[in-house]
Amino acid sequence: MKIPYKTLILPLLAVLAAGCAKEAKSSTNEMEKEYIEAWLKVNYPNVHETGHGIYILEDIPGTGAAYSGEDYVHLNYTTTDLEGTIASTTDKETSKRLGTFSEGKYYGAKIWEVSDNTIPVGIEDMLSGMKIGGTRTAIIPAWLATYNRYKKDSDYIKKSVNTTTSIYTITLEDAFDDIDKWEIDSLAAYAKRNYGLAPSDSLRKGFFYISTKKADSDKEFPIDTTIYINYIGRLLDGTVFDTSVADTAKFYGIYSSSRTYGPVEILWSSEVSEIKMRTASSSSTSSTTTSTPVLGFQYTLWEMGTHEKGTGLFYSPLGYSVSGSGSSIPSFSPLRFDIEVVDKK
Repeated sequence: MKIPYKTLILPLLAVLAAGCAKEAKSSTNEMEKEYIEAWLKVNYPNVHETGHGIYILEDIPGTGAAYSGEDYVHLNYTTTDLEGTIASTTDKETSKRLGTFSEGKYYGAKIWEVSDNTIPVGIEDMLSGMKIGGTRTAIIPAWLATYNRYKKDSDYIKKSVNTTTSIYTITLEDAFDDIDKWEIDSLAAYAKRNYGLAPSDSLRKGFFYISTKKADSDKEFPIDTTIYINYIGRLLDGTVFDTSVADTAKFYGIYSSSRTYGPVEILWSSEVSEIKMRTASSSSTSSTTTSTPVLGFQYTLWEMGTHEKGTGLFYSPLGYSVSGSGSSIPSFSPLRFDIEVVDKK
């Protein structure tokens, strides 16, 4: 049975004190290593270092294909300190139990790019030997939280800037090399499941449009005119991350009293990429902000006419790509926008 970290403080201090002369010459990382090893002797006496120096505590093999160095992985994860305090998690129910759950925040597996500069070396060590569907728990020492790669394992503890030692539990949901194909396949499956569309129904690469209420006429909007819309933005799992409708925001728990709700102005143009959005800066001022929507949003508007309702589905290169947007839109997220063209407010 794992012993709480707090009960180990005095015994561990005694272990460290016995080698105080050595400590005086040790780096912070070396002292941390001694601490981890003392903790392991009490909690996991049969666990030893693997890879560059992580410690695998538990391993539930998956039944899918083995991870073989693919460029992208789809992961669920939870991180804790050695005391068991959870620092971060992708699990909604865990967040609810912790009291950290927030409506509008994304919960679920996230895509991580696997390369020397985008993933800590300790996580890459954890992935080695895993299979799709497997879950692994490991201690990643502070010096292996680095994104740098060194030729010698000993260089990590010598050269890495100390951060925090963490216990990671990761579940490998998928692994692949072609992120565009993975997103387009996910989008096509969503379009077929919800709208009966085939991949050939996409209007552009990674873009579908569905008219849910036809326009009043086929007449195009005049150039340099202003139209008004209401919209709801969602992830494909149904998470609503943005809307111009107050009641919708309240229903999904993302309402903000500092924001002005209601139809927003769209500044039309002769070029789809030149379409702009004008919104109120806040509910307490009369100032406005003009911005350029993501390209998938612009493409959706481009398909619409007077009083039309429609839905745009698009992959992340037409949205927020690798950067995502805050805690609501993770990296490489296909999006759905439901838009209605309305009369001037």
